[in-house]
Amino acid sequence: MSALQNSHSATDADVEAVVRVYVRYHKARRKAERLLDEHLKLHGRSSSLREPERQGEHIVPNSSCIYRADGGTIEVRDTESRTRVRYELSPQPGSIRRHVALFLADELKAGLLPEDAYRPFLEDPERWDSAVDKVIDIFDPS
Repeated sequence: MSALQNSHSATDADVEAVVRVYVRYHKARRKAERLLDEHLKLHGRSSSLREPERQGEHIVPNSSCIYRADGGTIEVRDTESRTRVRYELSPQPGSIRRHVALFLADELKAGLLPEDAYRPFLEDPERWDSAVDKVIDIFDPS
């Protein structure tokens, strides 16, 4: 392995940091899915978010959230806590990596993650990718 490749290799600390973000992302996603299910009365039929009248941006009744549906991509944004989570109704290869990376950037911007532990990932995408590969192997080994 060259020195360049080695400089992007994820350390154990990197993997632990990504695990924390990965877990936060999945908790936020489950919370968003429950919120939409309850407030939009989906009755477990999240696929109804693909219907034309649900596409675009909408207020989630009785909450501080807004959701945006764009095809099968869903984004739920909490206007009070400035948090946001995106996910796919039918995940495509690589979509989890992209959504967790966006979640990390959003959480940093909102001041919800320690800057010193996570900023390096935004500055070195290869390091992020290396750590995410290891985390996905742990959680989603398919």
